Amino acid sequence: MANTIIIKQSSVASKIPGPSDLVLGELAVNTTDGKMFMKKGDNSIIEINAQSSGAGAGASNATLSPSTELMFTSSETWVAPFTGTVKITAIGGGGGGGYYVNSSSTGSYLVNGGGAGGCARTEVAITQGSSYVITIGTGGSPRTSKGSGGNGGTTSVTGTGVSLSAGGGTGGAGAFVNATLIPTRLGGAGGTASGGQYNYTGGDGGTIYETNNTSAKTFATGGGAVGLTQDGYSAGDIGRDASGAPNTSGAGVTGGAGVGGRSGSLTRNGSVSSLTSGGGSAYGSYPDNAGSTELFHTNVHSFNFGPEQSGSSVFDVTGPGGFGVTTSTNAILVRDPLTYSGGPGGGGGGAASKLTIGYVTEVTGYFGGNGGVFGGGGASMQILTNPTSTSYNRAGYGGIGGGGGGCVDRDTSSRPRSSGAGGVGLVVIQYTEIS
Repeated sequence: MANTIIIKQSSVASKIPGPSDLVLGELAVNTTDGKMFMKKGDNSIIEINAQSSGAGAGASNATLSPSTELMFTSSETWVAPFTGTVKITAIGGGGGGGYYVNSSSTGSYLVNGGGAGGCARTEVAITQGSSYVITIGTGGSPRTSKGSGGNGGTTSVTGTGVSLSAGGGTGGAGAFVNATLIPTRLGGAGGTASGGQYNYTGGDGGTIYETNNTSAKTFATGGGAVGLTQDGYSAGDIGRDASGAPNTSGAGVTGGAGVGGRSGSLTRNGSVSSLTSGGGSAYGSYPDNAGSTELFHTNVHSFNFGPEQSGSSVFDVTGPGGFGVTTSTNAILVRDPLTYSGGPGGGGGGAASKLTIGYVTEVTGYFGGNGGVFGGGGASMQILTNPTSTSYNRAGYGGIGGGGGGCVDRDTSSRPRSSGAGGVGLVVIQYTEIS
């Protein structure tokens, strides 16, 4: 007669064995769910033939080990499957960039990027079966009409022993000024954070400093970046130079900030005709005033340096900032999103176009570069004398939690254009110990 082998089992729906329930190599089965589990040598419990754990809402029921990161980009209630210690990070939504459009040859058009979301981080002991309410902050909406970008939403995690709050970034403003002196216009403010062992304020959108209005100016700044180990970096500014002298005329845009540095600022005295800066990277800032005006009239800058790669964790970011780009000659300009958008942790590059005849074809990631994960979007500007209906002008979107870039345009014809949206918030939960 054949022997019947019965392994450890449970008929309780959704019940998962803990490390103390099994010995090394022992199997267990949930007869209601039809799932089998095994204890590994690292003391973790794995589901046999299960899908690997990943991002999103379904991650709450996935197989866990101390190296697993559960990523939540939508709101839900998470129930702890094990007793142990977890690291929890909450990041608020980024603010959208401002937008302004007008065809007047007088006065100045000034647009700021949005601020990044705040970041709260903690490590805490939790108990199997405890519930945690996760609310994900939305990214601030972009603008397709004159005005300020939308504010980012607050991300929070609440439950036994946990009360994290990561505020959303403020949207950047857009304005027309026709006065003798242009007052300083601050970029969208970064969101604040509370409740964590570490609380970091998001980076601001770039500031446009007080300057004379002796001739028309067209300026836009990029979005701020999330701070993962310190307060986030702001996008590059436009305005006075080191001696305090204002820019007397010109047009220019800055890129988005990276988690490791700012985008370049434009602070040269005198005319700053169609200057653009690249995005900050995951490990450093883009140079201010990087080269002469003639350098910027080549198609791309030369300061996009470093590898585009990320480690095993979503926080192991080592990407470069996106290139800035300027063109002041009649051309067909097609944007490559891999060139002008930031790598992981990098900000998007800024983009400025000042053409007699503008015809630009949109590619995903066009016109200002999108921010990489946690990076800010680059600003965009067009000054077109005879634009076509397909002359698309769009600022870069913020990466997760990053601020969107500002968008400015000196033409009121009907064609597609918008500022950059702020990046959506995020919650990451990682078991560091399962008991």
